[in-house]
Amino acid sequence: MKRALRVLVVDTEETILSAVAAVLRRRGHEVVTAISAETAVGLGTPDVLVTALQLGKQSGLELVEALHASGARPQVVFLTAEPSLEDCRSALRLGAVEFLVKPFRLEELVRAVELPARASVRTTGFERNYPSTAACVETAARDLAAYALRCGFSPTTRARIASVTAELVDNARRHAYVHSRGRIQVEASFEERELVLRVSDEGLGFDPATAQRARNAPAQQQGLARAAALSEDLAIDTRPGAGTRATARFASYRVDFDEDGSVDLSEHDFFTPDLARRVLHALKKDETAGLFRLSPALAVSVGRLLAGPALPSLASESVRS
Repeated sequence: MKRALRVLVVDTEETILSAVAAVLRRRGHEVVTAISAETAVGLGTPDVLVTALQLGKQSGLELVEALHASGARPQVVFLTAEPSLEDCRSALRLGAVEFLVKPFRLEELVRAVELPARASVRTTGFERNYPSTAACVETAARDLAAYALRCGFSPTTRARIASVTAELVDNARRHAYVHSRGRIQVEASFEERELVLRVSDEGLGFDPATAQRARNAPAQQQGLARAAALSEDLAIDTRPGAGTRATARFASYRVDFDEDGSVDLSEHDFFTPDLARRVLHALKKDETAGLFRLSPALAVSVGRLLAGPALPSLASESVRS
């Protein structure tokens, strides 16, 4: 049994309100119901919002926007009798975890309500010391790429993070410990939608004005300039004899919506079970078949999922024959 949740159910149909409330209460959840968006806004902040799209004067989409404006970020499940591509797109933009078409099975709704809440991601911070050798540059970059993957950053952003790590570690290796070896400390932390990378050394240090000139130099000439170009922000704290600390910041971009209104999944590495189910469900319907744009790797995965387990077996049989 998952933890008890506060669930707000909003629908103009009393039978749906009663059925949904009854099954969720049997699961141990606290359930509050409303028949309009206006009433729902005054019922406090739920952990999960289950709302119909059509609610009369205000829609379910407007209800979610109103809750967001008040600072609330509930997990959202939308219900509708007549889904459209525009509704799907708007729901996804608002962070909906599910889009159920009436009539739906109550077990489907329970599963959607009890999905782990997509709250702000917080992961254990990264902290590691490296010896100032040539090998540490690539090692540190690979380690940070793995950490960024664990934090959920897209391939494009991970490439920037790893590249900046390599530049900053290489800068420390080359300039902090010119005639000796020392240690280079690499730290990273992720909270909300930003990764903060810090690379520190205990070496020679240099004049802050020199660091600023290097940061603003053409990218083909200076590693610090390349690091600045690849990050959202780069700050250098250094003094002669006091070592150097470079801090770079990266924003997380997970899902983009292009002009054609499709959901761009080209920056995703893999399918979660829920995402795979949603994509396969959308592909079966004409009105939502074009909603998702996939990377080549995910397109191959979708092809195998649609073909079913017989495809690998057939391939094996043909090789043996």
